[in-house]
Amino acid sequence: KQVVQSEVFEYAGASFYMADMGETAPILGAYHRPDVNGLSHHNAYSDDWARVNREAIKEAGRDGDSFFIVKAGYGRTPKYAGTTCLGDYVTNLKKRKDGGLQSVLNGIVNGGFSGFTYGHCAISVAVPRTVNSLDNRTKEMMCRWMEMNAFTALFRTHDGETPDETVSGYGDKYLLKALARWSTVYATLAEYRIRIFNEASFRGYPVVRHPVLHFPSDEQFMTEDAFSFMLGDSIYIAPIMKCGVVKTKTYIPAGRWIHLWSDSVYDIYGDTGTYVEVQAPPGEPPVFYKQCEELNLVVSKLKQKGIICLEKTPPKPKRFSLLKK
Repeated sequence: KQVVQSEVFEYAGASFYMADMGETAPILGAYHRPDVNGLSHHNAYSDDWARVNREAIKEAGRDGDSFFIVKAGYGRTPKYAGTTCLGDYVTNLKKRKDGGLQSVLNGIVNGGFSGFTYGHCAISVAVPRTVNSLDNRTKEMMCRWMEMNAFTALFRTHDGETPDETVSGYGDKYLLKALARWSTVYATLAEYRIRIFNEASFRGYPVVRHPVLHFPSDEQFMTEDAFSFMLGDSIYIAPIMKCGVVKTKTYIPAGRWIHLWSDSVYDIYGDTGTYVEVQAPPGEPPVFYKQCEELNLVVSKLKQKGIICLEKTPPKPKRFSLLKK
């Protein structure tokens, strides 16, 4: 606790930090209590680690204006942790079995089912040179990752632990523009997200939700992998997880939905949804919202900031190059 209070808050002046290594209780370690061994305490250690960090914040008088992130948890961890992270991913645009972007989405929505209401995954902007798959080093992959994370609980990047052994995206103008664009989208959603955070705190609703929570009778959402998600109850996102996509057929559930980038309105009646074809170049993933006062204000701000531009020509396929150091 003293380390957090003196080093993180007083010396560094930080408002949030990563409380890492909550998963590292040694199985063969010796513990103070004689009835506890490493094997039995391994999972519970994550709860204890989160509790100690929460107590450090409270005792420092910083409860309410600071938080911490954990990437390991157990049954009571959400009670203490500010947000949970899936860990350090080197993702790609491949399928779940390859640890791709699909696995990130699966992890976030599954965590929401399990009580981890503030789940997220950091955006990797530094990828190892040793990664064999070229998809891992394309600008398109990083941009698609930013697009998805802008509609989650927390939008942040990860620099990598060994800069000399990675290819960094911070020196690329295209990626910096994409980072600025999606940081703006995330920040503009602040008021809407605060309401969802309150629902997460007082009702236990996840911030990022599997659509089945709102459309339980729609069998399309009963597939093994999540192909879409919702931010709260009024924004529906179907992230792009393939290379070279500029137009796609996207499934949207029943109801009245407005396409974020074109203002097109889709009225879908009945208990199930339908597929609609929309433009989806990098920078404009399939995002739909329900018309309401708070989101009308969000859309108005995004138009004022030039994020949404209705007068544009259809996108052409873009060939993304590999990052170079």
